[in-house]
Amino acid sequence: LAMLMVVALTIRIALLFTIGKSKCDDDASNFNHAEPYDCGCQAISSQIRSRIVNGEEAIPNSWP
Repeated sequence: LAMLMVVALTIRIALLFTIGKSKCDDDASNFNHAEPYDCGCQAISSQIRSRIVNGEEAIPNSWP
């Protein structure tokens, strides 16, 4: 029972440190080859409203 409580507490602490962390972080110090969860993040943020609603031109290079 004690071991189960330690495991549950460890998982909760780990989740506290990951909540709110951006997946697309430009900080090079956070780069880690072991965790490829950043795959697919855009280098340039797209402006979906202007493309769909207003018909304005998209940001250059924002589409893959």
